[in-house]
Amino acid sequence: MAAPAPDPPPLGTLLFELRYETYEAQLNVHLIGARRLPVRHLVTEPGVASHGGVIKCDPLVEVCLLPGEKPVVESYTQFGVQDPQFDEYFSFKLTSAELNKKTLRFTVYDYKRRHKLTPIGHVLYSLKGQELDGAMVIERNLKLNSQVN
Repeated sequence: MAAPAPDPPPLGTLLFELRYETYEAQLNVHLIGARRLPVRHLVTEPGVASHGGVIKCDPLVEVCLLPGEKPVVESYTQFGVQDPQFDEYFSFKLTSAELNKKTLRFTVYDYKRRHKLTPIGHVLYSLKGQELDGAMVIERNLKLNSQVN
């Protein structure tokens, strides 16, 4: 009998708050931060001894509404951190009827050198039936593949 596949390495967690303003028909997203994001290992040339160094990632987060993936908003890049504190606010105009049909997608990227975005992981958060009063910090694990939480 084959051994079960090992769990993938943890990709970190994302923290955010959501508040829906009925009067303005607006969803407000407070992107708080992330925890325990993975590091990049220092790559050396073949035959050259590695110093075992690590490079902390340069994370940024894209937020969009599904289905449709529009609009897309993006956080500022945090350089050289595993536990970034974004403390950024984004707003999406939505009626309460539209709200129950939408899912928020957060994609965390590592902004590598030479302006390349490398995805670290995703969080999908369905808005259907959720209490969106902003009274609670939501913490979700990043996943390689998009899965609704």
